[in-house]
Amino acid sequence: MVKLDGILLAVVKEQDAKEKIKRLQEAEEQAKAELKESMKEFETKENAVGIILLETENGKTKINPVIWVKTIDTLYYETACGSGSLATAIYQNKIEGRTNLEIVQPSGYSIFIRLKKEKEEIQKAVVEGKVMENW
Repeated sequence: MVKLDGILLAVVKEQDAKEKIKRLQEAEEQAKAELKESMKEFETKENAVGIILLETENGKTKINPVIWVKTIDTLYYETACGSGSLATAIYQNKIEGRTNLEIVQPSGYSIFIRLKKEKEEIQKAVVEGKVMENW
């Protein structure tokens, strides 16, 4: 779990995420409802809760972010997620020690994250990527 300002994110490693990703592809609404029920079990005061399902695509980490905005009781399967990408980078840094990461979004675009650490603590994160408007 990674807690950022206003949101709690659970990062699910690939081997545990595969079935959930498959269910999202086959029966998105039912899978989202199941994920929402899981998120309701998290004891948190944050306004939003997310589950970040990880998979590897062409040797790169890809995220599948599902976010529940509690204040309006709405669930989104995002096409991109900066906070989910940052949570994934923090998770992967803890597991693998990586400080420069490329996180592929469901849209196919990437978000690049650089973490600066001092004394084994993350002091700074730089998040970069292409921003698009869809109107």
